[in-house]
Amino acid sequence: MFHRRVLLVWFISSALALGQSSPPSSTASGATTSSATIPIRASDKQGNPVTLSKSSLTVHSGHQQLEILDLKPAKDTPLRFVLLIDLSESDTSKLTFEKKAAQEIFKALSKPGNQGYIGGFNQTVTISTVPMQSPEVSAALAEANAGGGTALYDAISQACDLLAKGADSPSVRRLLILITDGEDNQSHVTPSEAAKLAERAGVSIFALGFPSRYLSPIGQSGGPSGVSVLKKFANDTGGNFVWLEKSTDFLEPLLQPLDSQYFLTFKSAPVPAGKTRDLDIKSADRSVKLFAPSAYATH
Repeated sequence: MFHRRVLLVWFISSALALGQSSPPSSTASGATTSSATIPIRASDKQGNPVTLSKSSLTVHSGHQQLEILDLKPAKDTPLRFVLLIDLSESDTSKLTFEKKAAQEIFKALSKPGNQGYIGGFNQTVTISTVPMQSPEVSAALAEANAGGGTALYDAISQACDLLAKGADSPSVRRLLILITDGEDNQSHVTPSEAAKLAERAGVSIFALGFPSRYLSPIGQSGGPSGVSVLKKFANDTGGNFVWLEKSTDFLEPLLQPLDSQYFLTFKSAPVPAGKTRDLDIKSADRSVKLFAPSAYATH
């Protein structure tokens, strides 16, 4: 995968936490309550960002309606992100594009206050252990080679573990960017388990997908199952998904939704450690499409 020298570069040179909660507190009656905060955004039928208000939203977990405590724009909140590139055999023919896309995305997100990590995966996963700068990322990607199987879900799991560190730190948005065809044949965790890990860590998944050389175009018989997998990861975590069948402009469609994200905070009963509760958020305006996690955790 990445050469030993590049790995040494990674290891040597190289908060209102999303989906997290405030510590539990006791009410006058002695009942324990806490609050959870998640990322959320909305668009109209044409995909244009929509301004949200507390009064326009309702939050339910199961049959229980949860009280909304706060809703505020998240655009200026720092990002803590991991960018993962697919280095499996199925993506060999797309490696040049993947490297270029990764460099452009990392550079676009490398703003003051943000922290970015880079990683690659085939049947194994390698992620930098410290934040990196754009020149370091370019050097690492230049020596990346493709080959082997694909452990996409394991890669998501490990990236979420890294992003979850420092969950009690001040305001930060947690973001995982995937560049992949969405296929997996080597992981030890399931897609559902990987999504739950992202939800517990408060990570929004933004995926840039494209067909590998072994996959037929969208809409034809035997089309890529990776499309539905990446869409579900994005939908379940309040993220975004862009699918490319050729190397076209992708940066704005993929990253622009970050500018229209909000933090939504609501009251919640504590969730057992390692567990999540289902979440259903609706807008009073039926023409509005919401992008928010389908579950949340408290800690």
